[in-house]
Amino acid sequence: MRIMEPALERDRTGERRKPRAGLLVAGVLAVAVLFRAVYFFSLLGSPFFRHPVLDAAYYYNWAVRLADGGFRFTADFSGNPLYAYFLAVLIRFLRAGPVLIRLVQHLLGAATCLLVYHCGRKLSGTGTGLLAALLYAFFPLAVFYEGWLLSASLEAFLMIALFAVLLPAGDRPAGVWFGAGLLAGALVLARPSLVPLGAAAWIALGPDRARMKMRLVRLGLFGAGLVLPLLPFSLQYYRLERELVLVSPHGGENFYIGNNPGSIGLGQMPEFARGIPELQRRDFLREASRRTGRELSPAQSSRFWFGRGLAFIRDHPLRFLRLSAIKVYFFFCGVDFSDNYHLYFFRRLIPPLALPFTWRLLSALALGGAVAGWPGKKPSGLFPVFIFSYVLSIALFFVTTRFRIPVAPLFALAAAGALVAVGKEIRRRRPLPAAGRVILIAALFVFLAGPPYRPPFYAIYTSAAEVYARDGDLERAEEYLARAREEISREPAPLTFRSYRHHLARAEVELRRGEVEEAEQIFARILAEVGDRPGPVHFEIANVWAENRRYRRAVEHYRAALEAEPENFRALNNLGLALKSLGEAEEAEAAFRRAVEVNPGYAAAYGNLGTLYFEREEWEEAARQFRTALELDPGGMARFRIARAYCLRRLDRPDEAEAELERVPPGLLREFREGR
Repeated sequence: MRIMEPALERDRTGERRKPRAGLLVAGVLAVAVLFRAVYFFSLLGSPFFRHPVLDAAYYYNWAVRLADGGFRFTADFSGNPLYAYFLAVLIRFLRAGPVLIRLVQHLLGAATCLLVYHCGRKLSGTGTGLLAALLYAFFPLAVFYEGWLLSASLEAFLMIALFAVLLPAGDRPAGVWFGAGLLAGALVLARPSLVPLGAAAWIALGPDRARMKMRLVRLGLFGAGLVLPLLPFSLQYYRLERELVLVSPHGGENFYIGNNPGSIGLGQMPEFARGIPELQRRDFLREASRRTGRELSPAQSSRFWFGRGLAFIRDHPLRFLRLSAIKVYFFFCGVDFSDNYHLYFFRRLIPPLALPFTWRLLSALALGGAVAGWPGKKPSGLFPVFIFSYVLSIALFFVTTRFRIPVAPLFALAAAGALVAVGKEIRRRRPLPAAGRVILIAALFVFLAGPPYRPPFYAIYTSAAEVYARDGDLERAEEYLARAREEISREPAPLTFRSYRHHLARAEVELRRGEVEEAEQIFARILAEVGDRPGPVHFEIANVWAENRRYRRAVEHYRAALEAEPENFRALNNLGLALKSLGEAEEAEAAFRRAVEVNPGYAAAYGNLGTLYFEREEWEEAARQFRTALELDPGGMARFRIARAYCLRRLDRPDEAEAELERVPPGLLREFREGR
């Protein structure tokens, strides 16, 4: 009796697939999960885990507002909205906090590995798919950004998902092209780029040589899917601001950051702007209004800065081309241009991040694969279209390490293709072609060393001190402050409007430590050296005094801010809060009322007026002010619903009170009932 070998299953590419391929995929997935688990638990005890900063804090606060306000769009936040809504869904329906959100993002990273495997198998076979998935599974940079409340991991998932849907070109159901459009629209909402436009061009050219009519049908379905996710945000913004924007009104600012006479290709703020998201947009708006001589809306400000960036390109075309080439090189090179969380800093704290598998190595492998003709088995043009359109998007704006993550899954595919090609040459006993490929990759690795670059350690250490101070660990805060002082003494830098917040953070930590005189000296230096914009500087100094419950000093600086900018409604509101804490209720009421006169749409001042009347037991007026605040901003003012319900009960209107309580977010209602 003959012993028959089992037939090998064939995948759709025609390649014979071993029965154990499923086990190998499961093994790669296990590696991905294990590596992420080690990183997650290494980060779990860190105060950075509990206290998001900069963009992470901005998007988390935005998400909380959305979750508490029934996902109602608010013009107070201006950014790419998809990630904020993604977090808001987790917060509202899963009661997710920072821990669960990070777990979900790590699971998204594992799912990205599976999509990388799927794409690699379709393009070059099971071996390439497995290796590509394995490369992404323990790529430290991708895992690093999965651990922060930033959109990079979501963008990477959407990018490879769109690539996977479009990859098997041919006569496919209409729903596939429409679904690809939906993914492209979601990608635009996560971070606008030229990738959807590149995908549309690829569809129009007909990868399978379809007839023109069929190409147009596919393109129409793709376009309809692309527009559909964008419409709700555009319509909501139009309803609030009576202006049309595609995603959000901040693209012009970013375009100008990357294209101005002082640009070096990185996300360096102009001298008139600060690098904190909400402050950056106010500064750009204020400067645009100053230059035009009239008050501009956010959308008008964005158009103004687009115009300034285009003027730079028109007046300096050769300089623009050189700058664009620098940005492209910066994108591929191995230097870490971090902006929120610096990999240089965390490599010392978290062992998994110290693996030598760097962006430079992945980039060299990916370029080596692309130069050598990967993918060669089933070329469709889709891979270079995605890479070219995304890199062009970055070259039109500016480079940060975070912007590399969306194409990391695609780079893993090309890198795996390069390694598999070398392996095949060796197995075929063709040493010269194998050596040629290795030399090419080595040469690219050397070329991608990047420019001499030293991270801004003074800013990194100051930020770390601030985080530890918030967490109550003043000893560690002092340690990082000492390092920051050492850095600034080694490489003294001018104190400017753009950079003074690092000094402000140091003063805040000193106040938390009880070093009032030291903080006073820092404040005095800031005011002396950044005296051309006293309004914003006094306002932020006042906020630091107020957060440390030194309300009398806060009042002094709020009033100084208002002398420089009499219609600063935020300063008026915060002045009212400080006066209220000092027991000066009548002056506080006057400040709140002036704030709503200046800006009738400022919900916080109405809420604070309501609280003032609530404490006086003026129930009718308190209920009215709370209602106005909630109508303007149901998310940010959600906690006032319970207070308004109480007012309505005291006014003998129980049905209205119950209706109000039914609209309280479940988490807030639970906190209230538990007495927190």
